[in-house]
Amino acid sequence: MIGKPFIQLDTVDSSNNHAKDQFRMGLAEYGTAFFAIEQTQGRGQRDRNWQSQKGANIVLTVIVDCRARDPHNAFVFNAQIARCCYDFFHSYAGDETSIKWPNDIYWRDRKAGGILIENAVRNGIWEAAFVGIGININQTAFDATAVRPVSLKQITGKSYAPQMLAQELCTLMHQHLTQQDHISEQEILHAYSSVLFKKDQPVLLQTPRWKKEAYILGVNRTGQLLVRHEEEEALQHGEVSWLL
Repeated sequence: MIGKPFIQLDTVDSSNNHAKDQFRMGLAEYGTAFFAIEQTQGRGQRDRNWQSQKGANIVLTVIVDCRARDPHNAFVFNAQIARCCYDFFHSYAGDETSIKWPNDIYWRDRKAGGILIENAVRNGIWEAAFVGIGININQTAFDATAVRPVSLKQITGKSYAPQMLAQELCTLMHQHLTQQDHISEQEILHAYSSVLFKKDQPVLLQTPRWKKEAYILGVNRTGQLLVRHEEEEALQHGEVSWLL
């Protein structure tokens, strides 16, 4: 059961690092959720910093049992987690919520949260996924380096209890992963692609090869972004810049 046990940490360098250390030492079981009040060295994708005001937001890492999963299908799992976080945020923030490929939660054109999944694979067995989730809940002042941030409080005008929301998110994740074990990869990817940021809209993109307007179509099973300009093309994460 994801979120059982649910462990609160007053201060930690990184909830993902803490979860990995506890798992390696045999001190944390599958399903354990670590919720941090304060995170001093939070990380996002590609080693970017993730700043979070103490006690204001969801800073969460859960340990997911992936031993029955194929490590070659890691992006399908990523899509499941991203869609779960989308559904959670959408239930509070409404229809202007989206997923910005590959795993950021957006509201309008502003970033409300992000996901960092780190995997433990040994001898071809996917032992565990450490699913790190940061979602802005009550924070209203952000570091100048943050790019177009937004919080749930700014959207709704209400304050929330981040720990209670994190527990709700754990329950939803358990339901998602349990239910979606019985549906196809294509259905999972369709559910993910259907709520992509700027889906079926023109966006100015830049890669090492070109800079042009392209339409966002969806993703494939390996996690490449499918776009259309003069032709259809599959783009790898890390080679694309969004020029919004």
